[in-house]
Amino acid sequence: MARTENTKELTYLWSAIFILIGIVLIVLGKFLEINITWKNILEYVGITFVSVFSVSLIYQLFVAKKQFNEFNYLLTSELKEMDAIQSKCMKLGIHDIYESRNTFESKYPLMNIIEQSPEKGKIICVGRSLFHLLNKTAELKKGLEKGLIFELAMSDPEKITPSFEKVSSSYKSDIDSSLKALTDILEWALKVKAQGAIELRYHSAELPDSVLIYTMQDNIEKLIWDLSFGRDLNQKKVMVLDTCYPLGKDLKSRYLIIYQNAVIKVKYCEGQIKHGSKNLND
Repeated sequence: MARTENTKELTYLWSAIFILIGIVLIVLGKFLEINITWKNILEYVGITFVSVFSVSLIYQLFVAKKQFNEFNYLLTSELKEMDAIQSKCMKLGIHDIYESRNTFESKYPLMNIIEQSPEKGKIICVGRSLFHLLNKTAELKKGLEKGLIFELAMSDPEKITPSFEKVSSSYKSDIDSSLKALTDILEWALKVKAQGAIELRYHSAELPDSVLIYTMQDNIEKLIWDLSFGRDLNQKKVMVLDTCYPLGKDLKSRYLIIYQNAVIKVKYCEGQIKHGSKNLND
């Protein structure tokens, strides 16, 4: 504040000095016995100095302070609001918010999540078609090679209703594509005896969203909440949450209930199919 006051006083002082210089130049132009051209130059420069710095001084004295106070009030209000929003997000456990799935995946690609997961770590995903997860076969194979455990639940294709398709923008053809991709993964896993595990279940909840829960190397558990407003990836809004905070904890609890009450379709572990068949589209 003191520095601002000093700057303001210096501005007033220099404005006053240049106004006086302008007045002196005008007087010299009026009364000096010199060439008419020089008299006109002195008067013109003097008038310019007086005009410009008088306006500047008036602005500083009567206008700038009012505008600065208004700006300061608006800025303070915005900062307080931002601080309140950030504080609430932190209390709820919201780590990041992304305006589209594309933006999210550029920061959190699935391969990075798999590489950051500890050995024998668990990745849980509960959603609609799991189209954007199961079609990333290279990443899922990498996870199975590493020994990760995938617990997945998708919508039961036999129970997809027109209302579900309308709300979720997810269709049976998406599920068929996911099941084909998982069939290929299972065939590969059986062939190489991948040390990880993967379990797929069918649920009956008409979800407009999905979650992916995973644990990082430092044992911090993250939850990815994907809110879908259409088929395009730019129509999906994504939040990253910590599950030890209220919102992340509540979401995890809700989706684990959906997963635990879903019907097992197939389960692969210890190099073999323990439940169901690898031919998932049959």
